[in-house]
Amino acid sequence: MSWPNFSEASQHLQSRMDYTEMPSQTKQTPGLAFHMAPREGLSIVAAICTEFVATAIMAISVLALGDITNNPPGHGMQPLIIGLLALALELALGFNTGTCLNPTRDLGPRMVIAMATRSADPFTSNYYWFLWGGWGSTIAGGLMGAFMYDAMIFTGPESPVNYPYAVGLKRRSRLKCCASWLKTQGSKEAV
Repeated sequence: MSWPNFSEASQHLQSRMDYTEMPSQTKQTPGLAFHMAPREGLSIVAAICTEFVATAIMAISVLALGDITNNPPGHGMQPLIIGLLALALELALGFNTGTCLNPTRDLGPRMVIAMATRSADPFTSNYYWFLWGGWGSTIAGGLMGAFMYDAMIFTGPESPVNYPYAVGLKRRSRLKCCASWLKTQGSKEAV
């Protein structure tokens, strides 16, 4: 998971190995410290993949913590675990984009900065990163994470993915029970 996320960063660093002059400063949008944006030298596709993967991991983990059949942690430990998970995702994947993990976490600061500067730059910068990164990739990552958790881990009858499988197992076990009952009834009549 690390190589696709940081390969562009290492290539960018290797191309700038001449330390005699400072790197050129590009025009950044105001408030970049408050809202998420791809760092300089990172492609939009890599930034979207970073947000997608981080949100999918978060969704899988939150669903696993809330599942009673999955041996959840002790009472009151879920918020601490989710906070530590968010910190770990920020530290591991935050270098590329700032790791949004939640569209509203990115929307509020952008709105305040847009009102303060009376400019649409926070919403239109980096090829409308606000739509693709903050909303599109995080919602898609959350849906993919929920689907992966439901398809691979969760086996309850409430599952929209595993429901036909769970009903099929119940039906097959009922048929086996009926077949064994019919065999016992047939053997009693023969005697």
